[in-house]
Amino acid sequence: MMNLIIAIIPVILLLNYVYKLDSHKEPKNLLRKIFYIGALTCIPAAFIEVSLENIFYTDDLKYGYLNLLISVFFGIAIIEELVKWIVIKTQAYNEKDFDESFDAIVYSIFSSLGFACLENIFYVFENGISIGIARAITSIPSHMYDAIFMGYFLALAKRNDIYKGKKDSYIILSILVPTTTHTIYDFLIIGELHIYWLIFHVIATIFSLILIKKLAKENKLFIENQKNTL
Repeated sequence: MMNLIIAIIPVILLLNYVYKLDSHKEPKNLLRKIFYIGALTCIPAAFIEVSLENIFYTDDLKYGYLNLLISVFFGIAIIEELVKWIVIKTQAYNEKDFDESFDAIVYSIFSSLGFACLENIFYVFENGISIGIARAITSIPSHMYDAIFMGYFLALAKRNDIYKGKKDSYIILSILVPTTTHTIYDFLIIGELHIYWLIFHVIATIFSLILIKKLAKENKLFIENQKNTL
């Protein structure tokens, strides 16, 4: 039981933080659906990654840093970010409740942390509480900042789709940017470049938190202005 608690607490805390930031709350049923489906995508992602192990060597440096970087990008990062993205695109992007830019951030985080939650449960039950504590300040926040970047570009894609009838470049960036940050995170850890990993992780975490608070504030002002014009 303690393993389960340790695994899910950081996820619950971050989800609660994001939910409180949203001035116009999204339907809880929709958020639950996105979270649970996001969690389930962890399973096919794991199978795909295992099936590609003989093509992309993501576990050590035996073929050098460049090969490791490419392997992490194609063998881990793009797979995981793509399955999270598919959840948002299929379950939320065309919903009527997706009517504000900040919604994309919320949906992305719920999908990503759903994935991270089930992944974390597997890791903690296999490796123990100490791993759960370590991942609470490393892997879980990294999934969140990947999601923030994904949501930011999905919001731009949605806005362009509505007002300009085009979205392709932002759609691509909504996958490519979080895949890149995910790749850097894993590459630096697997490559044992720990000081660079720490610098990257701290900067990415701080930047993403500043960004999400800025976007939440802008969203609040937007909602207030809408009310004032009615």
